[in-house]
Amino acid sequence: MRTPWPDDFPPVFVHVPWRSNNPTQPPGLWDHPLYTPAKNLRDATAAIQLIDDIARDDVIEDIVSSVFYYGRGNEPIVIAPSPDLSEARNALAITYAEWLALELECTTEERVFQSKNVPRTELGAWARMAHDVEFYGEISDGADYIVVDDVMTLGGTLADLKGFIEHNGGRVICMSVLARGSGTNSRIALDSHTLAMIEYKFGNDIHDFCRNALGHETNCLTLPEAERLLECASIDSARAHLSRERDARNP
Repeated sequence: MRTPWPDDFPPVFVHVPWRSNNPTQPPGLWDHPLYTPAKNLRDATAAIQLIDDIARDDVIEDIVSSVFYYGRGNEPIVIAPSPDLSEARNALAITYAEWLALELECTTEERVFQSKNVPRTELGAWARMAHDVEFYGEISDGADYIVVDDVMTLGGTLADLKGFIEHNGGRVICMSVLARGSGTNSRIALDSHTLAMIEYKFGNDIHDFCRNALGHETNCLTLPEAERLLECASIDSARAHLSRERDARNP
């Protein structure tokens, strides 16, 4: 189950765009020649080289500043959403966690795994919202965690892992991904203005929808998820989107 966002939760720190259509800009993660072996073939060597190529010093500085500001003085632990190694093909997320831990001179969390879920890489927005991500394993009580992943779309996986960590005694102080959208840092925490907008548009129905259809409170939505909900004409329309996606994968 997810946990609410603190008002001052930092943005997700992003290194590069997902794809780049502008030749004057740096290439995106998808454009990198080592992306396929790292993402789909569990090639750790390719993943390390890719991260070395795209990682930005200013993003690392942002993470260090966030740890200093939001941390509690103890050494943070870096964690990535990763299936058991016997099932994982994607080496990017866990390699980024290990790479960042070396940069920050801290450790990675190696006792938490992602349960088998619907593969999310190629899923659309509503399919992602229809299928949350579950985790199992052990969290260090009282520890500060940096959550990382290879790509952020709506931020649901990051939010689900944050909930698992915080329900088990840890605390998430910042997040980072290799790629997202245009490559700029991205707010993930639902802000009070957007929360007020969805409450104004949908009334109390939004709270019932989040509890019963999504399995968490409204204030646990990510900002991109809330923005997607605001595109719906009604809560019934949002329910229909979720039902179609769940029925499509559970015939």
